[in-house]
Amino acid sequence: MRDTGGYKSLADPNLNRQKIPIFWRPEECASVIILSPQRNAAFGSAIRKTDLQNYFSYEDLGNRQHFFFDHQNLRAQIFISEGLAANEFLQATIPLDPFMLVRLAATEEFLRVISGKQIVKKSKPSLTMLRLHKALRALDAMAAKASQREIAELFYGKERIRQEYWKTSSIRQSILRLCRLGQKMVDGGYVELLHQ
Repeated sequence: MRDTGGYKSLADPNLNRQKIPIFWRPEECASVIILSPQRNAAFGSAIRKTDLQNYFSYEDLGNRQHFFFDHQNLRAQIFISEGLAANEFLQATIPLDPFMLVRLAATEEFLRVISGKQIVKKSKPSLTMLRLHKALRALDAMAAKASQREIAELFYGKERIRQEYWKTSSIRQSILRLCRLGQKMVDGGYVELLHQ
């Protein structure tokens, strides 16, 4: 595909703009779970890409590296960093960057769900970081002209949104709070974090 500065993947012509999910690059979004082929069989992973296929609600039609995982109460974006055969085992990859703790928390939540365990309540620092990250993602989406409902669908999934009347929905209120928090951070609230 010729580089025109746009999103470098194919789009499904049968979906309108509201139905096409937003895939974030792992370097831009710390909650994206990065998986790669496991080259060392000594680790004994029991998870293959085919084991996860039933939980993928949507995949990027271009390079087939981006997927949405929907299971139990978790909706997460998965990025498979290299091409792999269906029978290869997977491993989680955590870059050693400033958002490593957020990446660890998101990956741990994903691993608990696919292992059949309950999602545990996160410690306050992890919750704070994930909330701040969500707030900035919400603000970024609003800057890209996404509606509050589209942002809510990104975070919670369409089925969850349909369960409540949108105008009085608690989810709508949480999206409004996230956008306000994101704007506060952009307007200088991040300075408070630097002093903690």
